[in-house]
Amino acid sequence: MPRKKSGKLAADMFMQASQRIWNFVVEAEEAKLTDQAVTWVYEAALIKTAVAFEKLMLDCLVTAINNDTSTTSETTGVAFPRHLNDEVCEYLVTGGGYFDFEGGQSGLVRVIKELVGRSTTSIGL
Repeated sequence: MPRKKSGKLAADMFMQASQRIWNFVVEAEEAKLTDQAVTWVYEAALIKTAVAFEKLMLDCLVTAINNDTSTTSETTGVAFPRHLNDEVCEYLVTGGGYFDFEGGQSGLVRVIKELVGRSTTSIGL
């Protein structure tokens, strides 16, 4: 049976992905590439970093819901059991689709507050 998601593990995986992306950029800079190719390297690195960040946020939201379903119950109006599996938590976040937050940081903050409540304001959100 898979272990519950961990915020620390999610952060560690994001840092590892970021390091791999950085290593890719450094390797590309050392190669004899055209200016256009270097531009594409940076664009690809930015896209991969954004994807890694979205995965980090999804994993952290799943972890937050998993650790305390009471706040999600309050914000949704549905009484959830104390323990939900990761797949159910992910469904609550994504609605069965892709994890997406429009509007940059403000969009992400809105999604977090909808799912885990106003308690996030104590950490600067």
